[in-house]
Amino acid sequence: VWSKYDWGFFSSLKNYIAVLFYCFFVVGVDCGNFFLKYLLWVPADHRLLAVRLFIWGFSAIASTREFYEYITNPYCHRIGPYVWLTSFTLFLEISITCKFGSHIFLEPFPWYVKLMWSCLGLLIFSGGIYAYGN
Repeated sequence: VWSKYDWGFFSSLKNYIAVLFYCFFVVGVDCGNFFLKYLLWVPADHRLLAVRLFIWGFSAIASTREFYEYITNPYCHRIGPYVWLTSFTLFLEISITCKFGSHIFLEPFPWYVKLMWSCLGLLIFSGGIYAYGN
């Protein structure tokens, strides 16, 4: 049986911010793979990367369900333990990246990257205003 999941992205400002947090969380996990591989000198075919992907894949199933339940169920007032565990794991990965990458990534962003991020920020802000209006 397939269940329909309706995140209600623009239904309220709370849902908009929560879904954006979830999207940035997923992007952080994906970017963490490449940053950690580069910073810790792990070869692309190393078994550790496959194990990391396996662990993240299966923990994402449980944590996504708990986060969805927290967002959509008005009687749910606590985030589940898998969300906390995956959040802490991502925080540790970002901390490792910041610690070991602080002296490596020193070049400033090109102008077109800054322009793209500015446009994306404006789009996210506009979506927040639209969600607040709902």
